[in-house]
Amino acid sequence: MLTCVRIAGVALMLVTIKSMAADPIVDSPDNYPSQRFNGRKHLIDPEHGAYGVPFNASEADIVKAFGRPNGVYQMSDDRRALIYGKSNALILKGGRFVEIYVTEQLLDWDFANRIEPHPFFDDGTWEVVPGIKKDMAFDKIKAVVGANLGDAKYEATYTTDHATIKLRFASSKNSEQETPKYVLMSVSIRHH
Repeated sequence: MLTCVRIAGVALMLVTIKSMAADPIVDSPDNYPSQRFNGRKHLIDPEHGAYGVPFNASEADIVKAFGRPNGVYQMSDDRRALIYGKSNALILKGGRFVEIYVTEQLLDWDFANRIEPHPFFDDGTWEVVPGIKKDMAFDKIKAVVGANLGDAKYEATYTTDHATIKLRFASSKNSEQETPKYVLMSVSIRHH
């Protein structure tokens, strides 16, 4: 009986090791070689994908493209956020890439400053097709998007054929301005 337990224990251990080896997070190559990102654009296309990775890609596809994430947040039973750098969360549902959330800083400022910088996500600005950029003024975005964004000061949402785009703004005002200017601070894109 002791031999059977040892055999079962060895078999269980082998199964565990095999499943860990298949995990894209554990099995990824050297994490952040900067040459991996040469030529990769900081472009998010609500209809197709983000940074060259198509929507509906697997977690393994994302890890292959960007290396191991800085963190993983289990949002629910079937939703996970892969945290890259200080500002990007690539969200998977049922193991497939369906949403991206980009902001100035995802986590508490002090905690985020302890995270190892990511050569792609923390080194460059992002752009959302059709030309929306970080810190862009609300009025300019309204002109670029052409959608009815209303007059929302802090948040606006619009849809395309395959995505819902939510924009979040912060107000800024210098001593020479009478009214505050609202500038883009974060964007989330959920692909349908």
